[in-house]
Amino acid sequence: MLEPGEERSRWEEAEDRQIPSDEAFNHLLNQLTKLEELEIEGSSRLALKVIPVDPEEVTRFPFRKTLKALDLTSTFPSLRDPFLHLSHLWLHEYDRLTSFSYDVRRSPDAMPLPYPDPNNEYHRLEREFEASIVDPSRLRDLSLTGPFAASSGPREFLKRCTSLESLALNDTHVHCILGYLLGGVPHPERIRHLQLWLSDDDAVGHEDQILEQLPRFTSLKTILVQGPWVPLDLDFYSILSHLPLERISFKLETEVSLDQLVRLVSGPEKMSTLKRITLDNVDAVRGDALPRDQGDEAVRDADLIGLGWNLADWSETFTREGLKRFLEVAKEENVAVDGYAVAALDIEDAWEVEMEYYRSIVPR
Repeated sequence: MLEPGEERSRWEEAEDRQIPSDEAFNHLLNQLTKLEELEIEGSSRLALKVIPVDPEEVTRFPFRKTLKALDLTSTFPSLRDPFLHLSHLWLHEYDRLTSFSYDVRRSPDAMPLPYPDPNNEYHRLEREFEASIVDPSRLRDLSLTGPFAASSGPREFLKRCTSLESLALNDTHVHCILGYLLGGVPHPERIRHLQLWLSDDDAVGHEDQILEQLPRFTSLKTILVQGPWVPLDLDFYSILSHLPLERISFKLETEVSLDQLVRLVSGPEKMSTLKRITLDNVDAVRGDALPRDQGDEAVRDADLIGLGWNLADWSETFTREGLKRFLEVAKEENVAVDGYAVAALDIEDAWEVEMEYYRSIVPR
């Protein structure tokens, strides 16, 4: 799953030096008679050996009867629209495949533009997708990443996944359609684990549609949210409070309201099912300690920035003191709280110890 901040690597794929060669790779795979999990990252050539588009290139590897999880990450430059080609990936060759991750690391600008001519290649692929015999209904766990608004493929594929229990969607397009995709899930009441990522900080057109769809997921046990789509107002947290959630996770680049979280863990609106909240929305980095055994001069000459400490970026709705108060409330209500933000408190306390020592030797 693409994390926020992966700017350079997001759209690039390493130069293919043909190592391993197609022959060597096929030979290796043909030795794996009981393979259950396979992950390929950064090589479209190798990925498409496992799930080729051309039926004439299909190799029936011995693990087609044992493979349970397949994870592919690439730019897929040979495919005009990697999402429309989902229907041609020969997933049905793998009888026991229940987990599939498909990460398209391609810039939205590199995706095909819609054409007015209904006879062009793009619309031909759309028609083929609709008529495809590939049946992804066995999938229980699905993860999709990419510029979704540039293709009709993701929603069409989702509509065929009738047995999903876990769904992760990471939209990298500036025009977010996460809500639209959620509307295509055929059985939202079966989903127990949901992740919604929005990697572009400038994304638009997202919040209302997502909030409209979330109540349909009536069996959710865990939800992970990330990105600018997550609102601070009561509506979002009220929706969460009416779901049977056991765990809520907030990732980096996400605004969080501690006041609203207090309402979820205590008082008349307390969620009876909630067991854990993970707060990864802010983080800090523990650096090196000041020298203690090299004399005062070494402390005076120390490069404080060079020590490598990075303190948390607190906000108006998520302050350091507010987090400490929330942790006390959550502890009283038997709700566990963990994550980068909690660790940041200890890191900043350790930094203050370093600063007290520094000030004792280097007066202001």
